[in-house]
Amino acid sequence: MGAPDMTVTTGTTDWVEWAVADAPIPGQITSGDGYLVVPQPLRTLIAVMDGLGHGPEAHEATSAAIAAIAETPDAPLRSLFERCHMALRRTRGVVMSIAVIASDGQTEWLGVGNVSGHVVRSAPPHRHEGTLARGGVVGWRMPSLDTRSARLDAGDLLIMATDGIQDGFVSSVEPILSPRIVAARILEENGRGYDDALVLVARYDGGRR
Repeated sequence: MGAPDMTVTTGTTDWVEWAVADAPIPGQITSGDGYLVVPQPLRTLIAVMDGLGHGPEAHEATSAAIAAIAETPDAPLRSLFERCHMALRRTRGVVMSIAVIASDGQTEWLGVGNVSGHVVRSAPPHRHEGTLARGGVVGWRMPSLDTRSARLDAGDLLIMATDGIQDGFVSSVEPILSPRIVAARILEENGRGYDDALVLVARYDGGRR
């Protein structure tokens, strides 16, 4: 368990502080898991994707999804998934979740496949809520797309994780800690060790910046 080759990346947008902890499967240099964070005037876009399998072909699929989203990051979520679906038809495909967080905390997300999503509330008792995803593979078998929404309060966390992270980690998340610490702990304590793994933690700051 754990991730000896873990990399942690951090960043901020006008109203979101975020961190990503990731590690390739042991023995590989490239990972099939990837992410994209795009700050925009009215929203921050956050995406996590997992190319099927691992190794260079999984990395290729994930890179294609990132490129497709980056071309039109201001498009509606359904359009982003449809664009990725067309762009990935000659690849292994990916499972993927995308969320957008507005400055007022209004959040929408859409997921296909087993990239898990959770909202962890900052106010005690720090309840957590799952963000549902539909079964399927972007690039191969797209389900009907169902966008969900919620409102984040200052300090709330949005967490996305690939299936290289064991289920159940969310119950031990301490939202008072920085996204960097939360992401690193989740990967260290819950990484399966036999798959690519990635977790992204985003904290909404209430639009105070």
